[in-house]
This record gives sequence, C-alpha cells and structure tokens, in this order.
Amino acid sequence: MQNILLFFTFLSIPLVTFSQELKLNPETELYSFTQVMSEEGKTKDQLFNSSKEWIALTYKSANNVIQSADKENGTIIVKGSIRIVSGLLVDGNIMHTLILNFKDNKIKFTVTDFVYIARQNGI
Repeated sequence: MQNILLFFTFLSIPLVTFSQELKLNPETELYSFTQVMSEEGKTKDQLFNSSKEWIALTYKSANNVIQSADKENGTIIVKGSIRIVSGLLVDGNIMHTLILNFKDNKIKFTVTDFVYIARQNGI
C-alpha cells in the first residue's frame, strides 16, 4: 500500500508546477527539480524501504538504476530513463538522476541531469 501511495504522490506533481520550478544549474547547464513531501507517522527507514520497492516496480531493473542506497544516511541515488513517444516517427528517452533523501516523516527528492536522446523508429 505504501508503494502505491508513494507512486501516486510522485505522479501527482502537476506538470505546470514542475515546469515552473525547474532550475538551471549554471555549472552543469542542466535542469533540476526538488520537492519535499511530508509522510507523517513514517520513519526514515520505512520511507527508505518503501522507496526502494517503488523503484523496483517503476524501473525495469532496480539493480541497474540504483547507483547508491545508503540506509544509514537516508539516501538513494537512481540513474534511469523515461521513454517518450512523441509521434509516429520520433521517440526517445529522457535520461535523469533521481536523488532521494529521507528523514522521519519527510522525503526530499531531486530530479536532475535531464538529457533527451531522440531515436528514429526503425533505426
């Protein structure tokens, strides 16, 4: 149940809000988005475990995308991609880094390092 709630919480971020809060990092010239979610009554460890389960269900292989998972410090770093289908001829992937930080009752997540890789169908 926690996985479902966490998943829908991530999905419930309105696109308008997301686009308004994207920030450009002048050093890397890449965009990032950060949000803090309250999860009252949940310990850091519970949030960490629920997030690992969400990652396993959301990405094809949690083992391939999780770059770091430090339960003691309450941090998970994921490098993954989202497939985008934009029409009949062009599709691609948006590569990204997801950084999750946990404290009791709170999750801070940052999505950064967006890179769009376009592919032509059949190539």
